[in-house]
Amino acid sequence: LEYKIVTTDLPRSQGGGSTWELQPVNNPLFNNAKSEDNVLQLAHAALGMVVSTSERGVDVNEEDLDRLVSRIEARLQTLQQRKALGTFFPGTAAAGELHGRKAADAAFWLSLAGVNARDNFIYDELAQVASEELLRFGSNKSCRAKDVLHIVERFAMAGVKGSSVHQLYNVAADCLEVKMMNNTSDCVDDSDDDS
Repeated sequence: LEYKIVTTDLPRSQGGGSTWELQPVNNPLFNNAKSEDNVLQLAHAALGMVVSTSERGVDVNEEDLDRLVSRIEARLQTLQQRKALGTFFPGTAAAGELHGRKAADAAFWLSLAGVNARDNFIYDELAQVASEELLRFGSNKSCRAKDVLHIVERFAMAGVKGSSVHQLYNVAADCLEVKMMNNTSDCVDDSDDDS
């Protein structure tokens, strides 16, 4: 692996000085911008393939669908490796490929396409990513209760089962509980203003 050191000078208004960081050079594992595959796009392609063949009244080409599933599995493994390296090298993060509810959308689209993931790796990994996303932003005010419910609903409609989706449901329940407590305190604060 090859790295470069990037230094940044801070203006005096920000305290002066400088910062530095290691950035990988010419390594596709770290470079999200050059990656051809995107999990959400591949899931959409799988759904599009199935819908297209259905509209034409022909059978789905299972080999093509299997190739798409293999690419999704490979991309999820790459993202998993990047996530592991992200603690040591912050520039290796997934750069938003599955932020928000994208993992839930991908799981739902794959289930609509009839994808039975081998050993449930795809669905388990997508549920884990969705759990991490809810932990990251689920308690923020910018994330509404219906956003949390949309994520949970998509995994439920996809028929995903297992410990990873149960973890997702627990995280979502915690997020909703925090949101309910915040709404209750907002109502109490509003009623105090009227007196």
